[in-house]
Amino acid sequence: MHCERTADLQYSLSEESMAVKRTYSVRLEDDQRRLMEERAGHIGMPVGHLIRAAIDDFLRQQEEKDYLSDVQATIMAAMTRLSRQVEKDRAEQQLIMAFLDHFHDWLAFALPAPADRQAAEQLRLMRRESFVRDLPKKLVNKSRALLTQTMEDKHADPIYCPMCGTGHLRTKADKRDRPFWYCSNWNAPNDKCGATFPDDLGQPALSGGPCD
Repeated sequence: MHCERTADLQYSLSEESMAVKRTYSVRLEDDQRRLMEERAGHIGMPVGHLIRAAIDDFLRQQEEKDYLSDVQATIMAAMTRLSRQVEKDRAEQQLIMAFLDHFHDWLAFALPAPADRQAAEQLRLMRRESFVRDLPKKLVNKSRALLTQTMEDKHADPIYCPMCGTGHLRTKADKRDRPFWYCSNWNAPNDKCGATFPDDLGQPALSGGPCD
């Protein structure tokens, strides 16, 4: 009698252990299973295949997240290379770094996009609008604001140097982060021009003559 009870207890424990070990793909409540069977019936697919399709869809989403992480890493690497390329031009460096700082913060929440295409497109447009709207706020100090205007006008009509007449005036920032203008002929092979001019609201102050 004692042996029979022990055997029954062991069998019961074994059954409970098997129930615990069952995977989430088959541990379905009765109402969930009925719902799955109804959905499978509508699309002509057995319940097991429907479950596997759901698992495959989950894994696909995880792969997309990994892909987006790779995209983010690639963009960050490109940003780092870009910042290094402008190290010699202090004016452009400040502008580029201000943009990259803002872009880095924006990118942190911009990915990933929702799976629904229509929602993803709406979110993309909203993020683009907010990015463009908030970018000028990152160029907070006066010199950066002037540098922004200078970069926007970079391909406009050039300002010729009044000293040599052939060089173009370009803007930079000094060691104290103050903008000034210099002649593009400062390192010309012949007829070098070292003229510099103070900045006046984003334009060279020519009326007062060159800087000492």
